[in-house]
Amino acid sequence: MADYMGRRYRERRANAIAKLGGQCVECGTTENLQIDHIDPATKSFDLGHLWSVSIERYGNELTKCQLLCEPHHIEKSRRERSVEHGGGLTGKRNCRCELCAPLKRAYQRNNTARWKRSRRG
Repeated sequence: MADYMGRRYRERRANAIAKLGGQCVECGTTENLQIDHIDPATKSFDLGHLWSVSIERYGNELTKCQLLCEPHHIEKSRRERSVEHGGGLTGKRNCRCELCAPLKRAYQRNNTARWKRSRRG
């Protein structure tokens, strides 16, 4: 069974890469390619973990994807996950501006109180 699943994984990955053009959409490299959802909000499931779904379902999900090399995938993911000043739960990381500092203080205060309550019993 493990041989079959490994073979199926490699075949599906090779087919997906071929269907998506076989190169990074940013720089054109063919090395170290990763499948990326263009818009994470439309993502139904992670293609990297569900190689066993039906071909139809897999193909539908693949239409929402593009190929990126590892450096460009990391860069895109960082852009998508970053927050502006005064955004998110704690503001921009390591920022002490007037927008981020109050958020960080409130988060730490609430988190510390919750941690202390959980330690009591």
